[in-house]
Amino acid sequence: MIEKSIAIRNVGKFKSYSCVGDLTFGPVTIIFAENGQGKTTLAAILRSLSMGEGQCIQERCTLGQSEMPSVDLRLNGANAAFANGVWNNPFPTIEIFDPTFVAKNVYAGFDVQHDHKKNLYQFAIGEQGVTLANEINRLDNAIREINPDISSKKSEIERNIGGSLSLNDFLTLPQMEGIDQRIADKAKGVE
Repeated sequence: MIEKSIAIRNVGKFKSYSCVGDLTFGPVTIIFAENGQGKTTLAAILRSLSMGEGQCIQERCTLGQSEMPSVDLRLNGANAAFANGVWNNPFPTIEIFDPTFVAKNVYAGFDVQHDHKKNLYQFAIGEQGVTLANEINRLDNAIREINPDISSKKSEIERNIGGSLSLNDFLTLPQMEGIDQRIADKAKGVE
């Protein structure tokens, strides 16, 4: 369990935060504040701690500071420190449910289309599910972009085959061997 935030330096809004007094976290601790006060930064710090990597913190370096970010937390009677881009004691049992979690694990589809009336709602859960859903979305968009070109080319082919056959009927005609020679022979006959 997270017991206390001891110090946070050069991470987002936390230029030089040090714990003063008894700010021990309980089994349930609610943190609330106005927008822009560091709640998301605190969630990023905890995500970094749970993943044991520093990218979440490095992305939130306090602007205009030359010192590297550092964090000291107290967890289950032991300190966890982030310095020089690494945690000395990662804590993988922390789960952070915030917009980053939702973006990585829940795909809800962002386009409002006629199909939504049929499907009502489409979503995928889990990082792999979101990745696959995004790939399906990318392929659907690529198909929608190329369909007008396919229709245009189909119409052009149908105009060039004389209009008496559809493209599908034309494609089912049997292949004739030696067609080039037969055309040349007919051309000579016409001359």
